[in-house]
Amino acid sequence: MNNSGHNCIASQILVLPQEWDGTERLLDEIRRVLRALPPRTDYYSGAGQRLSAVLAAHPKAETHGDGCRILVPDITDHDDAMITGEAFDSALDVVRLPGDTPAEFLGHAVEFANDTLPGTLGATLIAHPRMEKTTRTGDAGTLDARAIEGDR
Repeated sequence: MNNSGHNCIASQILVLPQEWDGTERLLDEIRRVLRALPPRTDYYSGAGQRLSAVLAAHPKAETHGDGCRILVPDITDHDDAMITGEAFDSALDVVRLPGDTPAEFLGHAVEFANDTLPGTLGATLIAHPRMEKTTRTGDAGTLDARAIEGDR
């Protein structure tokens, strides 16, 4: 929720493995952080209307903290406006992708980021060091090539 989402590299989409046993624990920690953040007014032009649209489109969206921070915990439609456009507001949306192994999940995540998400402003990949080592062989060559495509 960097700067209430009012910058070009603010996190908008969190991509997680569908079957990962840590997903709900991670989301619970994110909820805790969202509740603990100090109040901050959405100042970017139209942010209030965009947040209202998120709540209208996602009845299960959660509001946290001072009420302007929104978590949409499971977006399944990849044509959803939260995925196809830039939010510039304080909403964080979660997409869960398949993958029975870390390498399979990473393949789906890289494909999703390169082929579905708009723009090329920024992405962050966080992986456990043990997983990093095990995915540097085999499928990793494909992942590395896809991950650095950037503007095509």
